[in-house]
Amino acid sequence: MKMSAMAVLVLGVVFAGAASADDTTGVDGAKGNKGNPGQRGAHWEKRFDKIDTNHDGQISKDEFAAFREKVKEHRKEKNAK
Repeated sequence: MKMSAMAVLVLGVVFAGAASADDTTGVDGAKGNKGNPGQRGAHWEKRFDKIDTNHDGQISKDEFAAFREKVKEHRKEKNAK
């Protein structure tokens, strides 16, 4: 899959917080691969595919906003425990 420069930038911004979180399970249920650099690309590609809900290879503003809402809800639930 070929990603646009904007998609790469958005992914970097979106997942920067995920890399520093104590819990490496993401809002989409994907596990982090901190110990295995060779699998990081596949890990983020799967996440990209989950954010890109219409699978056009780009993340629209609406798709990004929906993902951010999922992240907020996930964090709210996690912090409530």
